[in-house]
Order: sequence, then structure tokens, then C-alpha cells
Amino acid sequence: MNWKTGAAKADMTPKTMGISMLGYGNPNNVVKGIHTPLTARAFYLQSGDSKLLMINLELCFITDILRKTIIEKLNQYESFTEAQVHLSAQHTHSAHSGFTHYALYNMPTPGFVPEVLESYAQGCVNAYLAAKNTLSDSSIEFKQSSFASDVPVSFNRSLEAYLKNPEVKKERLPTEKSAAVDKNMRALVFKSNGNIKAAFNWFAVHTTSIRNTNNYVSPDNKGYASLDIETQRDESFVAAFAQGNAGDVSPNWVWDKKLKVMRGPHEDEFENAKFNGKLQANKLEEIFKQEEAIDLSSKLDSVICYQDFSNIKPDKEFMPDWAAENAHTTSPCHGVAFAMGAKEGPGVPAALAYVMKLFAAVVKLIDLIKSFFMSEEDKNNLWEYYNNQAPKDIFLEAGKKKVFGISNIGFLSPLAAVDPMVGTMGKFYNNGSMREHTWTQAILPVQLMRIGEVLIVATPAEATTMAGERIKRQLTKMFKDHGIKEVISAPYSNAFCGYIVTPEEYEEQLYEGGHCVFGKWTLPAFQTVIKKLAVEMLKDKNNRDLSWSIDTPQFSEFEISNRSYSTQ
Repeated sequence: MNWKTGAAKADMTPKTMGISMLGYGNPNNVVKGIHTPLTARAFYLQSGDSKLLMINLELCFITDILRKTIIEKLNQYESFTEAQVHLSAQHTHSAHSGFTHYALYNMPTPGFVPEVLESYAQGCVNAYLAAKNTLSDSSIEFKQSSFASDVPVSFNRSLEAYLKNPEVKKERLPTEKSAAVDKNMRALVFKSNGNIKAAFNWFAVHTTSIRNTNNYVSPDNKGYASLDIETQRDESFVAAFAQGNAGDVSPNWVWDKKLKVMRGPHEDEFENAKFNGKLQANKLEEIFKQEEAIDLSSKLDSVICYQDFSNIKPDKEFMPDWAAENAHTTSPCHGVAFAMGAKEGPGVPAALAYVMKLFAAVVKLIDLIKSFFMSEEDKNNLWEYYNNQAPKDIFLEAGKKKVFGISNIGFLSPLAAVDPMVGTMGKFYNNGSMREHTWTQAILPVQLMRIGEVLIVATPAEATTMAGERIKRQLTKMFKDHGIKEVISAPYSNAFCGYIVTPEEYEEQLYEGGHCVFGKWTLPAFQTVIKKLAVEMLKDKNNRDLSWSIDTPQFSEFEISNRSYSTQ
């Protein structure tokens, strides 16, 4: 055995009450108590001089400042490069918000809450310290198994968009909600002295068994899957249930006529979370017992880069034939479909959405009229912006810092009585704390990790089933002659920017497309950056050139302090 591995977990539950949870964007989805604590699970991998720290957190997504804070704290104990740390979220929507410096995702909280950031970061460090103390000679196996399509564990919630993908017809893929998803669970199984001591698995299903009206902290279905495995075994066992390509995948399939939402088989939402978690836990136990496995060699490698996704011209090989020659991503913006929410977390009513679409159309028309009085360069930029974002009904421009085309949004402050989030935006604008950088993160990380014959690609977004599949196929092709037998997609990693959908899915403008902020070419842009990073990874370590990776911006103390919130 050439591996040394350690795994451990630690509580990371913030004690702060009275702030919103992150995920649904509902300011009434406020923390009033703790149903089940939140946990950070750390896996320390070592092979010769190479090492990798993988931490899975029970929260909605990773933020830039959370990643920076964790690495800063880790380096007080041991030197880690950016590439040697992988952070993933299992995406529960029932955990505290307030741990980002980017303005938009601070709105429901309302604001940045230093205590939440500190609690999450310190929990990760505690898990790391405990994991390092358990380092021992180990072996790592890769195993996988698929759910039968009739097992009620995952369903495609945006089938209309999924069916637009040419692969569906060409490859005769399933078209039923229960089968039009990736049903495969992929797992790294860690053994010491022939005994399983930990496991890290990826499976695609939204952690939204618990509704947007909940007031109690919970790790939702994946958290209960972890607890089920860990309590069945022993106190030291660690089982991380990470996300797969779950952008369009829901655990809910029963229409609740009373609540007007989709849910699981039980009326009690926590029972639904445990029901779905049990299915995932049972699948992992089944994987433990199966004989078929890849015993991973001790090759360990990882690379990471940061790129500005607001202006990337994708490689032609990733673009559909109908893409324009000058197609590219744009500064981030959100569509009305985003405001309308998804089936398990409805947003604004249909009537209001209709009015918002009318406003969006008027703003676009005014902009296009104004463009004829601009310089040729400014005119072209504006038209390209709308063309590359079409057919999205833009209402919020996180890159240009506008709402319905208006930069001075201080007038929104009095609307707090109608919509607390809108009022908060106006308040923060008036105190000067929404002026410095984009409202959502645009400079984002992409990470590749090689563990033996397995390659993991980590992206900072929610990839849909087909978007993730295209990335996987791309890397499988690139690494097929380099000893890689399996490619694992690990979305919800290292940062967050919304969704990655295929250009065809984007055209449908469902919730996922409305929250695909860089426009219809977002997936090809990610594929382009992933290809560039993969080319470097395939080189000898001493010959790699990652000088094109750029830094993320820093927010001033003035802006963050003026956008902070305290319940004291």
C-alpha cells in the first residue's frame, strides 16, 4: 500500500439565530433552531511528496471568502497550495447564509455575518486536524453502482429543457422524469488493514427534500445519508455524500395540492429527507459489498486555475453549429425565470413574473434605441450582450450592477415592507456597500484532481445532467491514453456562480437557464477553460504554465462592514 490517508469529521454549526438560510432566496426561511447539526468531513490523501485535502461541507455552496479563510487557517498548521485543497458543498438549503462577500447572495440574510463564516471555516480546520491524526497506510478503491430507474431517489425537474438536447434523440436516452438523470453513484472507498474506514461518494440529487418555509437547520437528505452510514458502523467512520450533476435533478415527485409544491412521499418534510437519505445510504452499503472495483495506484496530482467567465470566447469544438461566429460569454445577469424559482422552491407569482418580463422587454428596447447614438464599439458591445444572453428576460444585472436597467437602486429601500430582499438592496446601495465589484463572483476556479486512475473535475456551479455529461466525455477523450479509467464530475466546488446548462437547455429559459448568469455559452466556456487546464495537467509538473490564472478581487473593509448584519 503506497497511500496514506486519514478521514474525520467535525461540527461546524453556527450558533447564530434569526438570519435566513441559503438556497431558496426566501427571507422568511429564517433560522430559529437546529434540527440536526451541520458537519464538515475531511479526507487527507498522501502519496510520496504529493498530498490532497478534500473537505465536504453541509451547506448550500462554497464562497470565495470561505475558501480563502479556510486555506489561510490551514496554513497556520501546514503549508497547502490552492491546488491541494478541494472544497465541496453537499448543497443543503437548510443551513445558515451570510458567508459570502458578494452582494447578491447576502440579500436574504440580510448581509454578511462574520460569525457564520468563522464557524464554517473553523469546523473545516477541526476536521482537517482530526483527519491528519488518523493518517495510516491505506488502499483506495473506486466503485460504482446505479439505481434502477423505478427507485424514487431522483427525478428530472426540468424535462422540457433536457429534451432539447440532441443527445436525447440521437442516443435514444430515457425521457421519463425518473430516468432522465444520472442514476449512478460513484465512490472512493478508503481501506486500512483490509477494513473500510471511510468513503467519499458523488450522486446527483438536489438537497431540497426540506421546503423553503422551514425554520430549522438540517443537512437534508445527504446529511441523513451520512448519519445513517456512520451510526451503523462506528464513531470514527466517515461517509461524505457529495453532489453530482444535480442542476436539474430533484428528490421530489409528489404534487402536494395543499402546499402547491412538489415533495417526497411523506407530508413531513424531515421524513422525506430521511427517506431519500436512506436510499442513498443503502446504495453506498451495496457498493461496499460488491467485488468489482478499481484498486487505485498511488498517482496523486492536482491543478487549479481562476478565469474571468464574463468574457470568454469558447473553442469551436464545444459550440453548436448554430452559434454565431462572435459568440461569447458576457457579464453576469439573472433572468425572470430565476425569480420564478423551481418546482420545489417557487418564487414570484406568475402575474408578477409577467409584469417583470414586460419591464425587461421595455428596458431592452430603450437600450437598443440608445445604442444608435453610441460609438460603434459601444453599440456592438451592447447588441452582443443581448444576443449572447437571449432569450433571457434580464431583470438583474450582477455584472453591470443594475436592476431593470437602473444603476441608482437606492429608490428600492422603501420597498422593504413589500419585499425585504428588495429593500435590503436599496439600503446597501444607499450606504455605499454595493459599488466595488460584481454582485456575484465572475472570476472563478476550475480544478482537476487525479487520484490513481480516477480524474475529478471540480466546477463552481450547478451543472445539469447533460452539461456535466458533456464535460465528462470531453475529459474522458483527453485522458483515455493516460491511464484514466473514470472521470467524476464534482460541481458545487470551491466557489459559486449559479448554473451550467447546455446551450439547448438555455433556450428553454426554465429556472436553471434563468440562473445561468454568463449566458447561453456558459457550458462551452467552462469546457474551454477545462481543456486549457487539462493540457497543462498532462505535462510534466516542472513544465506546466499556469501564469494565465488570475486572482479574485478583494472587497474593502468599508464595503463589507457596511453590508454586515448582526443579530445582537
